[in-house]
Amino acid sequence: SKLNLARMDACFGSVKVVTLVLLLSSCIVFAVEHQDPTLRLERLFAHDDDSWVHHQKRRGLNAATVECGAVLQTIATASDATDFISAYFGQLFAGDAISLALTLPLLTSLIRNGVQIRKVCSSCASHAETMNNNTNSNQASYLEYCGPDVYGYDTLHSGLLLLPVSEGDGESIKEGTMSSFLFNHASESDSLGGAPSENWNQLDSSVDAVFGFLGAASGLATLLPDYMGYGESAEVLHKGYLLRKTYGTATLPLFLKMQSIIREETDCKSALATAAVLAGYSEGGYSSVAIADALSSGLGVDIISVQSGAGPYKIGSVTLTKVLENMQAGTYPPSQYYLMLLIASSFSSANPMVENYQQGQDLLADRRKAELLELVKRGGSNSEFNSFVNNDDPTDMFDANFTAWAFESIAAGNYDPCSFRLEEGFNDKLCEALASNDLTDILLNVNYPVQMCQSPDDEIVTALNIPDIEENDFLRLLTVT
Repeated sequence: SKLNLARMDACFGSVKVVTLVLLLSSCIVFAVEHQDPTLRLERLFAHDDDSWVHHQKRRGLNAATVECGAVLQTIATASDATDFISAYFGQLFAGDAISLALTLPLLTSLIRNGVQIRKVCSSCASHAETMNNNTNSNQASYLEYCGPDVYGYDTLHSGLLLLPVSEGDGESIKEGTMSSFLFNHASESDSLGGAPSENWNQLDSSVDAVFGFLGAASGLATLLPDYMGYGESAEVLHKGYLLRKTYGTATLPLFLKMQSIIREETDCKSALATAAVLAGYSEGGYSSVAIADALSSGLGVDIISVQSGAGPYKIGSVTLTKVLENMQAGTYPPSQYYLMLLIASSFSSANPMVENYQQGQDLLADRRKAELLELVKRGGSNSEFNSFVNNDDPTDMFDANFTAWAFESIAAGNYDPCSFRLEEGFNDKLCEALASNDLTDILLNVNYPVQMCQSPDDEIVTALNIPDIEENDFLRLLTVT
C-alpha cells in the first residue's frame, strides 16, 4: 500500500514551516515508520494495570472507554518532556546515529513546556444559547454545521486535547495567549481504536499522540478530533467519512470547549487566539481542508496554514471512478478495500443530511447494504472490513446501476460520471450528494495558505484529485516522486 507513513513523511518533510509543530512532523513520522510495532509510550503514558485490562476488555463494544473531561496524564515540565523525547527517539533511531543526530537537537530545542493531556467532549447543543446570541456575520454559516436540525446536533463529540502547562507548578495551564494546532487523523475503520481520545497511549496503532504531544510541548493548544461516529459518538452516529459538514459538526463544539477550558481554568489569564494551523493526511487531508473552512466561515478563526497530504478532494469527479478503474484493472491494493466500504456507506442512506438519503440512489448494492452499513457503524479492524469484500469482483459491493454508469463514463474518457450523464430519478440526487462533498470549490476560493502533497504514483488517491492550483495563489503543491 502507498498509504504509509513514509509518504506522509515525504509530504511534510519539505513543507515551508509556519509553526513549530509542522517543523516537527517529518522527523516524527520518519521515526514512527521504523518503530517496533509493539512499542507503547510506557514512560510517558503510565496506566494502572487493572484499568488497562478493563479498558481492553471494553474495546469492541462500541462504547467509549475514556471519561469525558478526564485529565489522562500530565508531563509536568519542559525537562520531563525533553527527557521523554530524547529517550523515545533514541530508541526509535537505535542503530541510526546520523538520523538521531540530525533530528533530536531540533526536536528538543523546540520544547518550551510540559503538557497536560485530557479527553474533551462537547456538542453543538451545549453551545446553542451562546451561539444563538451571536450576531456576527458568521452565525448563518455556523448553523449550517451546528444548527438544531443538523445530524449529530445534540450528540457528544470527542477528541484529544493537549495543553501547555505552567513551569511553575507543572499542573495548571500555561498563562498567555496561544494559537491552536489541529492534527486530523487518517482513515480508520475502528470506531474506538481509530479515535485519538481512545488510543492516546497506543503508539502501535496511532501517531496522533506524538503529534499532539509535540505540538503542545512547543506552546500550542492542540486538538485532535475523533470525527463523527468515532469515540464518544460511536454508539449513536454513523461515520461521516468524507462528508464535508460532519467534520465541522464534530469539531466546532470541541474548539469552543477548548476556548472555554483555557479561559475558565486560568481565570482569564490565558486565552485561545483566533488563529489556527491544521494538518492531516489521507482522510486527515480532506478533513483539514473541511475543518479549516468550518472554523473560518463558522467561527471567524484566522487560518494560518493548512498542510494537507493525499486528500481525496474530488470525491465525486475523480476519487470513486479512479478507484473503480483500478479495481477492475487489479491495481488497487486489497489491503485498502476497507476505504471503499467507508466511502460507499456515507452515500447509502446512513446520514439523513446527505442529498441522496432514501432516494433509491445509494452507492451500496441493496442486497448487501444492511450488513455493510451495520459493519461500518459498529467498526472493526481493516482486515475485518476487507473480509467482507469479494476478492474476485471487489466492485460488487457497489450498486450495479452505479458501476455500469461509472464504467461507461470511464470508457468515454471522463472520470466525472455526473458530467457525463445526469438523469433525474436515476442519479441526480447521488450527483448532488457527491458534488456537495467535493472540496474543489473550497480550495479554489480559500484566502489562506493551503499546501497539498501528492505522489503521482498513488493508486488510491490519485494525482487527479488535485485541483488547478494556478487558479488560486494561496494553493501550493508538493509532488513526491
